Amino acid sequence: MSTYRAPLREMQFVRCELAGINDVAKLPGFEDTPEVLDAPKDPFYAAKLATARFSADHVLNQAQALHHEIVRGSASVMTLTEDQFDLDRQVLVVA
Repeated sequence: MSTYRAPLREMQFVRCELAGINDVAKLPGFEDTPEVLDAPKDPFYAAKLATARFSADHVLNQAQALHHEIVRGSASVMTLTEDQFDLDRQVLVVA
């Protein structure tokens, strides 16, 4: 599996040249904007991105198959009566 590397140079161009982030940072309440956008350079946020990449690579790619299994298998769950869904009951009710 290849390691994802964010296109930081391109992102910097978009932030500074197209979005004008330095001008935005001059507005009241947005003074910290440039530092927040540089967060991926921080080791803590780099670890967060690695975790998100793992989820994207190993969990999200299963979502469509899981959706299909849930929808296709719903008929057996829907055969239960309302009493069988009652979590406060001590005895399992079998119809």
